[in-house]
Amino acid sequence: MKVNKREEVIKLLEAAQSKEIISNLTDVSMRKIAFVNNEGTDCYIEWYCNLGTLHIAGFSLWFDEIELTETHPCYLNEIGFSYDGRRCGFIGKLLPHLRKVAN
Repeated sequence: MKVNKREEVIKLLEAAQSKEIISNLTDVSMRKIAFVNNEGTDCYIEWYCNLGTLHIAGFSLWFDEIELTETHPCYLNEIGFSYDGRRCGFIGKLLPHLRKVAN
């Protein structure tokens, strides 16, 4: 499900929360959508008409498309961020055998 409108982003993040990719989803304001990734890091998205910025612990990533997928080889399911048609980032739920290595 590829989305690029704010209302669709909220629906996608709600679906991601049901798949335990993120938690504590909060629609803070028209521009700010906050959540916690599955590693416990506070994150938020600043949304401007058809462009977003993902903020995670001092790191920012521009995107113009967000998608819920199951195609990354390290994740059970993930949120994929793209800019100008190119995939530029993921937030995902690690596969079980990789969670053991990460901890």
